[in-house]
Amino acid sequence: MATATDLTPLMHWQVDSMTKALEWWGQWAATMQPSLVPRSVSEPILPGWTFGNSITVNENNSTSPETERQILAQLSYGSQLGVLIDALVALIKERPAAAPKLDALERMLELAEHVQDIKKEATQTSAQRLIVELTRLKRYHQTEFGQIMAALDDAPVAPAK
Repeated sequence: MATATDLTPLMHWQVDSMTKALEWWGQWAATMQPSLVPRSVSEPILPGWTFGNSITVNENNSTSPETERQILAQLSYGSQLGVLIDALVALIKERPAAAPKLDALERMLELAEHVQDIKKEATQTSAQRLIVELTRLKRYHQTEFGQIMAALDDAPVAPAK
């Protein structure tokens, strides 16, 4: 009959084997997830939509992307295009009346007029928002309203275009 001391090495081997098996199983189980549970629960709210400017400027499409970033930081593409449109419109209007009509030039004039319409509408919308905000300030924050009105009285008026 075997004694406890005779079984000690066998018991250590079994405990060691069981410990290693449990460690392996724990590592394996940690990497497993049930297939019904997604690994990530983040998903885009509006896939395929981009908000704001999404123009990419890099070495693939520019010889100097850093220069373009610096220019864009001070002058938006819209302001740059606005200067070009204004210059073209001025040149088109200087053409002699007898010059032949060109579709491209007519489309440029239509584009310029459409841009002006959009700017006028945006200005009206901004003015309406300002009226709402000033009315709210006048009603609930008279001191701040008075400060704004005084600052506006002191502000220089730009000449009309």
